[in-house]
Amino acid sequence: MTTPGPTTTTTRRPDVQLTPAQAQTLAAAVTLNDKDWGPTYVPQEKTYEYTALDRIITGTDCKQALQGTVPGGLATMARYVYIPDGKAGVDNLSKTLATSSTTVYASTAQADADMDLAIADAKRCPNQVLGGDEKLNAIQVIDLTVGGIDEVHVARAQWIAGHGGAPFQYVWVTARQGQVVLTAAVVDRGDKTFESAKDQAIDAVGLMIARTNAKLR
Repeated sequence: MTTPGPTTTTTRRPDVQLTPAQAQTLAAAVTLNDKDWGPTYVPQEKTYEYTALDRIITGTDCKQALQGTVPGGLATMARYVYIPDGKAGVDNLSKTLATSSTTVYASTAQADADMDLAIADAKRCPNQVLGGDEKLNAIQVIDLTVGGIDEVHVARAQWIAGHGGAPFQYVWVTARQGQVVLTAAVVDRGDKTFESAKDQAIDAVGLMIARTNAKLR
């Protein structure tokens, strides 16, 4: 007898008609800034905000690559922050890193399809090459059902960078609320356990969900 796996909710919210400019305003308002993560976080110096609607695909070789723009995407915002540790480092890799992002789609169906593909790729390729010398190894995806959230998943992996020392813990939470996909990730180069890093990422997504609900009322 096969035990059924976790299931996600199938809530379908009515699509909100947004112009690209309105979608960009929404994404900017929803995505976390450094102090939303906590008082010790600061913006990453080289890249704090990223707004390009680049589509990243995972090939049959489990390598990620850019391929056009996000299908159905109207706007996106990602913000990169970290906790300084007082030591000199390369590209902030001596510090705990955190990322949040919001992508607004023209429709729930397009958001759902893009998110489903990303989750399927993570399950298909537990070891992925992200680009340059960065890799994610031993990816595990946990599907959750959370009241009030249309769809949510937690992933964990070992994050490896050739110029960044030993493997470090990576925790990623992604959620969909209607036509909006939200992510929060923590790369732990400190002393966080998986549970504490996961809780931090879940709290971050929870804040973005609340902001999304308020904006789309």
